[in-house]
Amino acid sequence: MYEKIISSALAYSVSVIEPEVIDELNILNATLHAMKQCVDDLKIKPDLVLVDGNRKFQSEIPVITIVKGDSKSFSIAAASILAK
Repeated sequence: MYEKIISSALAYSVSVIEPEVIDELNILNATLHAMKQCVDDLKIKPDLVLVDGNRKFQSEIPVITIVKGDSKSFSIAAASILAK
């Protein structure tokens, strides 16, 4: 699915956070940091960001959290596949 997603997506971004940063920030804050970095790196800026779960990062773009979002949104499900 990874190849299919990146070949058909209008834009995508993947961020790698080093273990030392995770240790420094904790896993939740490192994850939020990676999400923000990915959004900031997109070649096409979205009007809205959907995040799986109940925590969001600060952004100029509106961010909406969706609990169990990967089962409710194709965009979140695709992002979950890219993240893995």
